[in-house]
Amino acid sequence: MIRAFAPVLAANGGGAIVNVLSALSWFASPGNGAYGAAKAAAWNTTNGVRLDLAGQGTLIWLGIG
Repeated sequence: MIRAFAPVLAANGGGAIVNVLSALSWFASPGNGAYGAAKAAAWNTTNGVRLDLAGQGTLIWLGIG
């Protein structure tokens, strides 16, 4: 979804995107290993996109909900 809107945001001088993920993206708990791993991957992917889009003036905020 971020990649789909990135060109629109760049054409308008930048913008902001907020991605709210589960706290399990940072902390593991018994019985939730696969879920936590998937959320950690989503956090890392969003962080990579944040670095990619910084040059076009788009801010990416990672929130934990």
